[in-house]
Amino acid sequence: MNNREDFSRIIDNNGKILGALNFNNMIPVTKSVITPINLQPSNSDIPSLCGRKKILNIQLDWCNKNKDLISRKANKLYHLVTETPEKFRNLSRRCCDFQKLEKVLEKWIEKEFKRCNDVLDRNPVLKSKLDAAATEYNRKHNLTPLGNTATAEERCERRAKVLNENPELKSELEKAEKEFDNKPVHDNKPVQKQSQTSGKPKHRR
Repeated sequence: MNNREDFSRIIDNNGKILGALNFNNMIPVTKSVITPINLQPSNSDIPSLCGRKKILNIQLDWCNKNKDLISRKANKLYHLVTETPEKFRNLSRRCCDFQKLEKVLEKWIEKEFKRCNDVLDRNPVLKSKLDAAATEYNRKHNLTPLGNTATAEERCERRAKVLNENPELKSELEKAEKEFDNKPVHDNKPVQKQSQTSGKPKHRR
């Protein structure tokens, strides 16, 4: 396939096609859920994995060298199908609904942020540790604490950065989250006892 508005080929220095970028399948993602992977070959890798890592490194090098081109193309496609879809109907039909996916992501971020706060509210010692780690992170990186105007996404990303610099605290939070998910939630409403008597109820006259 040739390059087009929603498609780019990844080609090595010898002109060999090593992969492609399908811009029409772009999805929004928050940085807090991105997990780095190690692409460096290891002696313990099987031959097929070594070969796969080699190709991925070449693809990554190409993407890094062409990151400005990739960014411009992605932004152009986004604006074409969100601002003037009637002019590019065939192109729009090939693309994901970018704006709908963005709304889904926003709701997911808000839900996850609230869930994490609920976990911390149930674990005050852990919450205190995280607050202290956040204060130290801000001091270390010369950052100001996020104010009330910060979005849930900004707060999630800042929290993720704090946890990445504190792996033990991150592990402790993940354990608390698992316990939170597996533990049933009980309210404080009193349980009404049901009568154990049988037969017809007695009526007062």
